[in-house]
Amino acid sequence: MADDVAILRAGYEAFARGDVPAVLEVFHPEIEWTEPEGYPWGGTYRGHEEVVGLFRTAGEKLGADWQVVPDRFVATGDGVLVLGRHTGRNAAGAWEVPFAMVWEMRDGRAVRFTQYGDSVLMREAAG
Repeated sequence: MADDVAILRAGYEAFARGDVPAVLEVFHPEIEWTEPEGYPWGGTYRGHEEVVGLFRTAGEKLGADWQVVPDRFVATGDGVLVLGRHTGRNAAGAWEVPFAMVWEMRDGRAVRFTQYGDSVLMREAAG
């Protein structure tokens, strides 16, 4: 489990510096990725190509200042719970949306991801 936490920490660090190839190394090629239905990009995505498309869409809506800030990593039976916040700035000013991200890991790679967050705040952040 500690290895899974280290792997995911490295993935978040890669995401923060915009290193998408390094991020994808953390994900199984057939990862299942689920965003809250109330998010502007809500739904389930499968595989690297769809997840990269999701990153692009979210980035376009949330702007260049968007950051994913993990505050706490908690190892679970078969994965990791990450608590943190999305932050950024839009025309209305600075915004912050707390999240809980649940990662299912297998053989050192993420096979399933589910995010939980406040859909109203995220829609407001996305403008």
